[in-house]
Amino acid sequence: MSNSRSKNIILGIVVIAVWGAIGYKIFTYFSKSNVVALPTTNVFKTAGIKVKKEKFKLDASYNDPFLKEIKERVIQPMQPIGNRVEFQSLKPQVKWPEIKYSGVVETSNKEKRVGLLQVDKKDFLISSGDSIARLKVIKIYKDSLRLKFSNEEKTYPLHKNN
Repeated sequence: MSNSRSKNIILGIVVIAVWGAIGYKIFTYFSKSNVVALPTTNVFKTAGIKVKKEKFKLDASYNDPFLKEIKERVIQPMQPIGNRVEFQSLKPQVKWPEIKYSGVVETSNKEKRVGLLQVDKKDFLISSGDSIARLKVIKIYKDSLRLKFSNEEKTYPLHKNN
């Protein structure tokens, strides 16, 4: 047990020494000034040669050789086209389920109507305001049925069995 304790103490001292070295490097890096003074002596010495500065003037009075072949284009205004085509926005096609309206049953005092509806070969008894398989029944008439499916409304007539 004392052996592991002595190892822990030695490892602790080593860790402190490593972090101390890292801290010392950081401290010395930021404490140095980054300004380096350069000597102001003239390194180049003239050998007694004097250089005379030339004065010149550009003569740009000649024609540009590249502009000889360029011709000015005459841009004519566009004539409006007589027939204007207007595009209608395409609505996504909604695939309605197979629906058959078989008829209506009314109560004796005609307060409530119950319709017989077949959706994808499944029979349902419906009344106004009911929802079946994302279909909403809007209104039930004696000879037809008004349904709403994906923000689209359709009227289905009474299906007659032969």
